Order: sequence, then structure tokens, then C-alpha cells
Amino acid sequence: MLQANFIPSIEQFQTGAGHCLSRSQKFGLMIENWVAGELESQGHATTLLNDFNARYDILCNGRLPIEVKAAKPYPQFTGRSWRDRWQFRLTGGLDYRKQDFVYVLVCVDSAGVIYPYVIPSAHVGARATICLTSHPKKYGGWLRQYLNAWHFIGVVENWRRRLAGDQAGPVQVSIFDYEVWQ
Repeated sequence: MLQANFIPSIEQFQTGAGHCLSRSQKFGLMIENWVAGELESQGHATTLLNDFNARYDILCNGRLPIEVKAAKPYPQFTGRSWRDRWQFRLTGGLDYRKQDFVYVLVCVDSAGVIYPYVIPSAHVGARATICLTSHPKKYGGWLRQYLNAWHFIGVVENWRRRLAGDQAGPVQVSIFDYEVWQ
């Protein structure tokens, strides 16, 4: 969990003439850059796509697609009181049944503290949305085990290497293609 001042500033994402990014796009790009920085600090090579039409956001070590999702808290009335929630929409071009990849879901609380959840796509399954129903410090749901779980990058890379026969470059493999995982 890091303070938001480790995130690149929004001014770094000013685009050329004719290009205008929304606040949410700028926020998303800042978080993608933060995730790439975290991966690089752990010795991984990263390629940021910075393309809103791409199927994923980061290519890690030249092989592993990473889809980054970011959320700020939004208040929701729960019947008795208002509580902050963080919701992620998992729409995108990657299909967990056809290709293993990693989701990095990043919660940024109102104080600017960052809480990354690193989740293999096979563990997310067919969910279209994921919602944290309490502050990440207090959250006790199924996602808790993935908070700061950067080791899953290596786990999924090893799955992919083994299933692809250690081919070089990006490969499209899924643990669902092999009966040992069924």
C-alpha cells in the first residue's frame, strides 16, 4: 500500500493537439504506469500499450498480458448508512477460457493510498464485475488473498511456460485447455 504521490502526475498525460483524455482515462493511465513501475521494481520487463482499444494494458516479460483496472471509492446507501465501495468492470478483449492473463485491480482510497489486488484470470472466471464492499484495509471477502499478491505474476508465467512448451514470445494458452486443471 503506497501513497498516491508515487503515481505519476496527471500533467504527464497531456496529449497533442486534437487529443483530449477524460479524467477517468487519465486516472487509468496513471494507474497503469504505477503498476508497470511496481512490476519493474520487482525485476520484470514491461511494455505499456497506452491504447484504449488494446486487448490488455501491459505486456510483462514479453509474454504475459496484464489487464489493469482502477477504482476510486463511491458512496452507496446500505439501508442504514452510506459506505464506500470500489467496483471494477471486467469487460475487455481477453477471454480467461482461451488465454491466461493477470488482472491487477487497484483501489485508491480517498486519502490516496493504493491497494493492488493481483489476480490470475482463471481465479476471476466469468465475472463481469467485482465489488469491494468495504475499505480494503477492512475487507475480508474472497479477494483478500490477492492484496499485494505480486507473486501471482510468476505463477501465471510458469503455467503459461509449461502449457506452451516454453515457446518464446506471447502465446495464447489457457489452463482450461488441459484436463489436469479441470
